Amino acid sequence: MTFHIEPLTWYEAAQRCKQDYPYSHLVSVTSMDKQNYIIKKIESRPDLTQTSAFGYWTGGNDEASEGRWMWTGNGNPVPLNYTDWHVGQPNNVGGDQDCLLIQYYDDHFKWGDVSCTETHPFICEANYSQSRQSR
Repeated sequence: MTFHIEPLTWYEAAQRCKQDYPYSHLVSVTSMDKQNYIIKKIESRPDLTQTSAFGYWTGGNDEASEGRWMWTGNGNPVPLNYTDWHVGQPNNVGGDQDCLLIQYYDDHFKWGDVSCTETHPFICEANYSQSRQSR
């Protein structure tokens, strides 16, 4: 898992993950354990803690169908089986909030939905099983 503090749009962040490593994608937070791991990592580094006020992009979005949130990073959309939404989220303000952000640092990094064209830091993870299959 790599943390990037450079703010990019969701689309740019997804592309940057692939540039860094071909089998890398925006992180899918599929369990409380993984969410807690991310939080501990953020809290262990001052640069990440400072940047967390702006939120971190994940691979979650509902662009294909409003309200149907999917992890899309690995190429095969997978429904969210674990969520950690902030109270009142997702709320699709303005009808244009389709991307999932680890957002509320003051509420233990609960999630929010925001416009995919906003710029935020992001988290990538590698799909090692896909990497092994291609060898």
